[in-house]
Amino acid sequence: CKRPLYLVGNSLGGYLVAATAARDARRLRGGGVVLLNATPFWGSTAVLPWKGVLPVPRLLRTALTGYWDFFRSEANITNILSLVYARKEALEADSHLIRSIREPSDHPHALDAFCSILTSPALDSNKS
Repeated sequence: CKRPLYLVGNSLGGYLVAATAARDARRLRGGGVVLLNATPFWGSTAVLPWKGVLPVPRLLRTALTGYWDFFRSEANITNILSLVYARKEALEADSHLIRSIREPSDHPHALDAFCSILTSPALDSNKS
């Protein structure tokens, strides 16, 4: 198929789309990328000799727990969404949306995944 290819990514998916396009832009065949709520820091905060693999060192997990709890709090999620909602009252009326966004962070391994993503080495876009 020779049609243009468009890659779309949301949040961490935005990072994956950008990384994929950077590794081989020819695959897009004249298309492009769409980044939704993409964060710029994934993979750029590598610390210590730890390379983001699991299991997460206990000391690192303990150090990031407070940040994680704030990051995933309903108040923080509401605040972030209020930056993009044109009608704030619609956001306030939709507590189900906030709970749905927060729910995956209750998984027992969610903090480990967060630590791994936050501290993994930066992507080398020169490798194919």
